[in-house]
Amino acid sequence: MNQFNLFIILSFTASLLMVGLAVYAFQFRQNKEAETFVWLLAFIAIWTFAIGAGLLAKNETSSFRWAILRMVGVTAVPVVWFLFSLHFSNRSEWVKNWKIILLAIVPTITMSLMITNENHHLFLKGIVFVRDNGYLNDSTWLLGPWFWVHLVYSYFLILIADFILLKEAFRLNSSYRKQTYALIVGTIFPLVVNLFFTFHLIPNIQVNYDPLGFVIAGIIFATGLLQWQLFDLRPIAHQLVIESMQDAVFVIDWKKRIVEINPAAESIVNKSREIIIGQPVNLIFPNINLNQGREKRFEFQHKNDSKKVYDGQLSPIIKKTKIYGFLMILRDITEQKNMENQLLQLANHDSLTGLSNRKFFMTEANKELNRALRYQSSFVLGFMDLDNFKAVNDLYGHAAGDIILKKIAQIIQNELRIFDLVGRYGGDEFVFVFPQTNEYEAEQIIQRLVAKISNIHEVESHQPITLSASVGLISLEEQQHIDLMSLIKQADEKMYAVKNLKKKHIS
Repeated sequence: MNQFNLFIILSFTASLLMVGLAVYAFQFRQNKEAETFVWLLAFIAIWTFAIGAGLLAKNETSSFRWAILRMVGVTAVPVVWFLFSLHFSNRSEWVKNWKIILLAIVPTITMSLMITNENHHLFLKGIVFVRDNGYLNDSTWLLGPWFWVHLVYSYFLILIADFILLKEAFRLNSSYRKQTYALIVGTIFPLVVNLFFTFHLIPNIQVNYDPLGFVIAGIIFATGLLQWQLFDLRPIAHQLVIESMQDAVFVIDWKKRIVEINPAAESIVNKSREIIIGQPVNLIFPNINLNQGREKRFEFQHKNDSKKVYDGQLSPIIKKTKIYGFLMILRDITEQKNMENQLLQLANHDSLTGLSNRKFFMTEANKELNRALRYQSSFVLGFMDLDNFKAVNDLYGHAAGDIILKKIAQIIQNELRIFDLVGRYGGDEFVFVFPQTNEYEAEQIIQRLVAKISNIHEVESHQPITLSASVGLISLEEQQHIDLMSLIKQADEKMYAVKNLKKKHIS
């Protein structure tokens, strides 16, 4: 068998092998690296098929057309191989449309110059065709200046892609390294064979022997796909777990820089991965302390969306007692916190007025009383009761009474200061605590409050009423070691004294 027969068989064998592998790999197309690998195999199939078809061409014009088709594969394979290496090594965020366009500039120019070569000879100065045993062989390409640009660019992309895959192999668990090694070795054979053919380093072979390299590559690729399950057995931690996690994941290195995030993390900080990666973690999380080097839990609210609450877990990445970095996971607990707050609101507040209920008020008031006793600071407690409120209920009904209580609660909330305490003690009874406030200051607040209550003249437009309130105040001055209930009792007594005084004044 002469070399032409052999290399035609190799050409079509390599092409069929690549098509078969592409069909097999197509079932894993949901993985971006598998989809790109299918394109790679398809372009190799075009490349090798065109070589064989060119040898069978009847004339030089037809052979040159097959050479143009061959160049489609030749120019596309390095770019697709480079893109595949990015997907395979979990660098898909680098594959942007505008970057693909930039990568395609040189191949596009190459194809344009190849098609129009007769007009300028920038790509090829000429092709020497030789007819041998019925085969038309374009045995010698006289290289133009742009061919060297194409050659350097193509080899550069292939070598960079191999370097990326080699780094990925070292990063992967040993169980997956052989898959990556198969890919790298599979590209080395065609690369070496193409170098030998381009520079005619084997003088006794006149035929393009690129298919020989691709047959070997195809066997290696087949081993990776079938035996080592290249795409159906892949590390899924990053792509299928971390990338799809609803929890935000931040990987922080020992220099306290963010080195990896997932899409959920991008949405929280409202910045892209390209901007975040490499930034000091304290620029985004100023209150995170990494110096302790131990696992911790915390709650986090980002300034971009203060309504969202996250449960954070920070864990050191340790190997042989040395800290290599940290893993931070943020889980959205906004709904849970809202529910907790609602339950807390229901447990601690009066359902009608929204003010603190008696139990919660007593707890908080005791804290303020103990603080005042400890630091010997001013403290005033007030007890308020509405005058003749029973008559309002009897006359207009309890629904009208509820409306009045809601209005009074709103007035109280508007008049009291942010640090004052108030609670609904009973039906129409309210208690107040004025921390760090003397009795005169407390009286001023109460007077304004009582005046506004007296200005409520109707429940609804057709129900005129007259309201008033009586308040008793008791301060902590000259009283030591006294309990809250005693103060409430004294304030209650003062309130009744005020109420009785009003009755005598009316009579």
